[in-house]
Amino acid sequence: MQEYHNRVTIIGLPHARLEVVRETLANKQPMWEWVGITINQEAGRGRDSGKTVLDFYSRGFPVGLDELSATFPAVTLECELFDITAPLLHYVTMGAGAEIDGRTEEVNWEGEGSDNAGNGDALARALGGADPSAGGHPKATEMKVDDFIRRWEEEKAEHKKRAKSALMTLLTGHPGIAKVQVKFDGCCDSGQVESVAYLDGDQNERQVQDDELQAAIEDCLYAFLPDGWEINEGSFGTVEIDVATMTAHVVFNRRVEEVYTEEYDTE
Repeated sequence: MQEYHNRVTIIGLPHARLEVVRETLANKQPMWEWVGITINQEAGRGRDSGKTVLDFYSRGFPVGLDELSATFPAVTLECELFDITAPLLHYVTMGAGAEIDGRTEEVNWEGEGSDNAGNGDALARALGGADPSAGGHPKATEMKVDDFIRRWEEEKAEHKKRAKSALMTLLTGHPGIAKVQVKFDGCCDSGQVESVAYLDGDQNERQVQDDELQAAIEDCLYAFLPDGWEINEGSFGTVEIDVATMTAHVVFNRRVEEVYTEEYDTE
């Protein structure tokens, strides 16, 4: 049977990615063998990349990805599925259970004689291994739900610290800002920041053009809002940051869908 080394990137907000991984670990396909999970590709930079990577082997083409995509429509799956024995690399992008894009490339480990000459080395680096004939592929390991959730919570706590520290550093470059007011809305499974206002000590709005500061504010907001604020009908509200104390006042509104039922007989 063909052996595949697979790298599936889950793209979405943190809580949505967590639910995908929780489901994947709890109901793992019998033909999957884990290499590892990267919770956040940019954790070391104090930012959430919006990406979590599943790295695993499968005996045969990895089944179950379409069902996973259909179950969690709030995320996109970008899949690099490497048929080691062929060798072929399949790129597949999925959303809401449907294939959005896909292509297949022949892998040339020799680096000669094709349009893909030399792509084997790049592939090996991407998948964390080397030419299979050299025995360089990483080993499979066991992944448990509890262990992953513990790692997720630890990294989430570290992300909060880094995000707050990064925001504090950037705000020092704008001494005239006393408060930052942020409006957010999590409707339609795609939470976003609606607006950011910068106020001076007299509560007058200041015009600030700083893309890095804007990104740091959004990252800090996403780190500290409750998990799931963007799911289903979503939540909305405001966050006011006091720059002097680096504390925040949050007004958090959770939307709840109501269902009215009538039951009766008629002729």
